[in-house]
Amino acid sequence: MESAQAQIIGAGATPHLEQQVNAAMKAQNSLNVEYKFTGPDGVTLDLSASGWATRTD
Repeated sequence: MESAQAQIIGAGATPHLEQQVNAAMKAQNSLNVEYKFTGPDGVTLDLSASGWATRTD
């Protein structure tokens, strides 16, 4: 997770303020921690510690 965050920030993205809340959740061993970043192009993306469930059908 730390490496992925560093790469995203290194590419010019800005972390959202909720990063502090997520850091607290991570410290409490939450099942999922999600970080949001906005890139220099204005696109917002999520980075998830456990990923998202998907359907194959």
